[in-house]
Amino acid sequence: MIFDVDGTLVNTLPHIYRSYCLACEKFKVKEPLLDTLRINYDQSNKFRNTALAIGVPSGSVDEFNYWVYEFFKKEIRENKPQLIPSVVNILYALKARGVDMKILSLELYENTVYKLGEKLVNDVFSEILVPHDGKPAALREIRKKYNGKIIYVGDCVSDGEASSYAEVKFIGLATKFSFSHEDKMLEYVKRNIDRARCAISHFHIISHYESMLEQ
Repeated sequence: MIFDVDGTLVNTLPHIYRSYCLACEKFKVKEPLLDTLRINYDQSNKFRNTALAIGVPSGSVDEFNYWVYEFFKKEIRENKPQLIPSVVNILYALKARGVDMKILSLELYENTVYKLGEKLVNDVFSEILVPHDGKPAALREIRKKYNGKIIYVGDCVSDGEASSYAEVKFIGLATKFSFSHEDKMLEYVKRNIDRARCAISHFHIISHYESMLEQ
């Protein structure tokens, strides 16, 4: 199993929302409502689609996104994110079943370890992968390495789209911690029910994992 981090294992939604609001203030763009950001949140195209959707002028998008990330790094250092409730129990339960678990994160390695905690990383995960060429390409390479026997767990519709590109099975989280709005994730999974499942709580990850193994 391959796991995303932010919004999937760690509750950084308040941090990213605050970072977007600070960037909007800096660029004199109207701050989006949290639900508006979640409805439009999209990791693909280097987050440009998200910025455009909340009203950032096209000529300012790259600089805007640079400042979002700078504010985000500051936010997580000043206010350390918490693991999402039940995540630790779910991960150790999967470990007890002999599941090989890896992390796939756009974040810097040290930031991933900081957010998850060194003990959890060492106890549970066999590898932290940084997708330098983007998540779709990284997932495709992992699928080839493991003969397609992988499942990706993420909280964004763009995570599901990356899985689709790589022909990888996907468990999409539709919870209040997810960066993508619950309705958007549910819609995505309904359109891709042949290879995707929706988890409305983290406890559903295990049951979805077991049922997808049998497919």
